[in-house]
Amino acid sequence: MFKKSIIFVTILILILGCATNLIVKKVPVLLEQKFTEGLVLKYKITEVMINTMVIQNTTQDQNISMGFTISNEIEKIMGDTIYMNVSIDKSEGSVIVSGVIQPIPEVDELEGKVFKVVLLKNGELLSMESDLESDTKSIESNIKGYIQELFCLIPNRQVRVGDKWEKDFIEEEYITHSIYTLDGFQKDKSEKEYAIISVKSEASVNKIIDEEQVTVRMEISDKTKGNIICSLEDCFISSAKLHSAMEGASYIEGTPGGSMELPTYFNLDTEIKRIK
Repeated sequence: MFKKSIIFVTILILILGCATNLIVKKVPVLLEQKFTEGLVLKYKITEVMINTMVIQNTTQDQNISMGFTISNEIEKIMGDTIYMNVSIDKSEGSVIVSGVIQPIPEVDELEGKVFKVVLLKNGELLSMESDLESDTKSIESNIKGYIQELFCLIPNRQVRVGDKWEKDFIEEEYITHSIYTLDGFQKDKSEKEYAIISVKSEASVNKIIDEEQVTVRMEISDKTKGNIICSLEDCFISSAKLHSAMEGASYIEGTPGGSMELPTYFNLDTEIKRIK
């Protein structure tokens, strides 16, 4: 996006693709997403994360798996403003702790939810609204992260191979700075062309969770490297694979034993695939 004490991920994209044959282009190419009213962009997103915490010199791992199918419908376009309906067609999540599998209700309950998204053609996300219940509200920033990753990273200008551009995503709890580089172009077997973009990003998370009588404050830094592949036909992402490594600490207050500081490490693998 998992937000309730397990998931604090700002996802940037490393994309595996269906592209095979390298193309050399010496002229600049316009990378600009082509939004049209009625267009539906459907993606399958899977995430696998290992959360490692050190508790009283003992290491404890949580293995977290999540899967989403998300439909993004362009409802209307007014000038440079895009109005989009983001529907969660399918969502499921589970966590394994000490060999025991448990569902993640906040993830499962997202299925069928719809988000109203407003963004500009230049990639700026203006607003996102939903009717999520309070116990699922904490995962909303994951959905916002997906929207930013899918629609807010293309430069919307002409670029040459080797050109770079930067993007910043700032929320109350997350700050992400990414540098993108156009590495080249490829064709698939049907001669469809794709742009290949590499990304390096750094992010920081400062999150406070109030759970019953316990307060958890998480301070985590994140470094991500990856490659992006998008279709030159419409400049929307075709497929993705991301690895992100995070480390920091969780500070817990309100436990019977008093305050605790727990070193915390995350390793996250994310795959994104356009299916429509």
